[in-house]
Amino acid sequence: MDAVPRMRLVGANVKATVTAAEELPGKSNFFIGNDPKKWRTNVPGYAQVKYEGVCPGVDPVYYGNQRQLEYDFVVAPGADPNQIELSFARAGGMRIDAASGNLVLKVGNDPVRFRKPVVSSPR
Repeated sequence: MDAVPRMRLVGANVKATVTAAEELPGKSNFFIGNDPKKWRTNVPGYAQVKYEGVCPGVDPVYYGNQRQLEYDFVVAPGADPNQIELSFARAGGMRIDAASGNLVLKVGNDPVRFRKPVVSSPR
């Protein structure tokens, strides 16, 4: 792949609060370079990252699913979901796949697919 696409939420609050959720078992250690002051040990990992206050009443949550990055937009009651507008940088083109409804970006010579949106209510 020649480039990495960049997805951005248009009009987002860049000072949103970022929180981690669902701590994973185990810890990671990062021994980079020869200076022990720069080493990081016992670093926790998390299953989700939530951005609060990105848009009024809309909080994106990012997580992994079967080695794929996925995201949800949690929309509070009464909030306007129409304020969710995404833009993509570093894409040479985009189209909607008629068969699946997925968004297909052209990045270099490779397609990058984003699954079509699904709306669900809390249980």
